[in-house]
Amino acid sequence: MYRRVKSYIKADRDKLSVFGYGVDKDGNWHHYWENNRLAGAFHITGVHNATCETRIISHLAEIGKIQLYRGRHGAS
Repeated sequence: MYRRVKSYIKADRDKLSVFGYGVDKDGNWHHYWENNRLAGAFHITGVHNATCETRIISHLAEIGKIQLYRGRHGAS
């Protein structure tokens, strides 16, 4: 996954930052932090396999391929 994405990036290819990925402080999953009652529905419907995506993104952060900024964990 990382290599495919990296080949399409035109900017600094050695640095990739990911912002706002994950759940909020209440454990709710929101897509792009939308503020509506159905924002987390994609996680339930299986449109995205959030468990797999989280595992891959976390691994890439652990091995230093990306810098992960999880976002609004403390936001209300």
